[in-house]
Amino acid sequence: DLAATGDTPELRGAFAHRGNGQLAPGWRFDLDYNWISDDRYLEELGGGGVEGRQRHLERRGDLVYAGAGWGLLGRVQGFQTIDPALAPGARPYARLPQLLAELNRPNQAFGLTYHLRGEYVHFERASGVTGERLDLQPAISLPLRRSWGFLTPKLSARYTGYQLEGQPAGWADDPSRRLPSFSLDGGLFFDRDAEWFGGPVRQTLEPRLFYLYTPYERQDRLPLFDSAAFDFSFANLFRDNRFAGSDRVGDANQLTTALTSRTLAPDTGEELFRASLGQILYFRDRAVQLGDQPLADSQSSALVGELAARLGQHWNARAGLQWDPHAEGQATESSSLLLQYHDDRERLLNLGYRYQQGLLEQTDLSGRLPLGKRIYAVGRWSYSLADTQTLDLFGGLEFGACCWTARALARRYVNDVADEPSNAFYLQLELTGLTRLGDRLDSFLEKGILGYAGPDEPN
Repeated sequence: DLAATGDTPELRGAFAHRGNGQLAPGWRFDLDYNWISDDRYLEELGGGGVEGRQRHLERRGDLVYAGAGWGLLGRVQGFQTIDPALAPGARPYARLPQLLAELNRPNQAFGLTYHLRGEYVHFERASGVTGERLDLQPAISLPLRRSWGFLTPKLSARYTGYQLEGQPAGWADDPSRRLPSFSLDGGLFFDRDAEWFGGPVRQTLEPRLFYLYTPYERQDRLPLFDSAAFDFSFANLFRDNRFAGSDRVGDANQLTTALTSRTLAPDTGEELFRASLGQILYFRDRAVQLGDQPLADSQSSALVGELAARLGQHWNARAGLQWDPHAEGQATESSSLLLQYHDDRERLLNLGYRYQQGLLEQTDLSGRLPLGKRIYAVGRWSYSLADTQTLDLFGGLEFGACCWTARALARRYVNDVADEPSNAFYLQLELTGLTRLGDRLDSFLEKGILGYAGPDEPN
């Protein structure tokens, strides 16, 4: 892609390559390389980019092995930052390299399961603390399962050591952390025969308790290479660490209480309806936090509820609610609702709503409709109720044949609610098994339309 800008002709361009495959039994690779000649290339010559405003372009190569109960990952990863306003200290770290090994060995002596996770990463960046991190986490658990319930005690130990450059004066260049952790996960299963809209079903009641204890250790002098707090959700009520990454291990003395009820088809076991509700009870304050965040002293977490239902042969619905019992004003922290239609004729419709307190309130309409043999209309409309503004509106066509797919898309969008809307038109030609020309519309549609798959691909 060549262009002349300003008074003096300048060579400008972009390059992207994505590839993956299997090298041998158990071995596979994945490559994703992106490059542009200058920070303003996407804005001026790329129509803003089909993915909207981007701050970084990823360059990554993975080599993965999956064995029986264990796996290996070798990765090199870097980023080209294309947002000049982003401070050097806020830019992502490169992993040069990352080596990860995971082991799970069930049914060992006395019914024990052995676990091991080991990771080595060398983090590089032009500014700030850089260096190496070794993280080792062996664990042992004893899963006890019966038809009426389960109980799984688990004991783990974690060592994290660093070799660093650029630490503040007076801070160690080789800090380390050693922490044990204990968890006890248990639940019961009750079921009975019932009726669902006049038909026989099986209804379950599944109470669950999850206790977690991890002692406190000061960690504010350890670097923050890749740690972040997990989003709060029903599934995350049962995590053994409230932080992603390896730089922070949360102190914990807490008990999760949860209850799930399911309605199942008696012949196939298919789930027709599910309702879940859970909360964490804290027996002490949480001192380990990210950055300058204060100590967390609430005695319980928000209540998290989830609903999922099959409303017919092709209709499904999901809803979620996070409610803070300690709030004096607005107690709903977040909520979501999704209604989806998806049939075997590749007709797809999504109706969605999302709310996050103080951040967003949005509706979302998207879908895909066959117009003829291997011809489809696609579209999406995302609207901000809080700002009374359309955030993203696009529509287009897909054409497919035995060995090629073509896509054309018109789009009107904003990167920020304070910006004026931008208009763009995108084209893509994909030669099956060979290459793609034009914008990466296939991945864009997969992200923008829930349940989307390309022409004649399995859904």
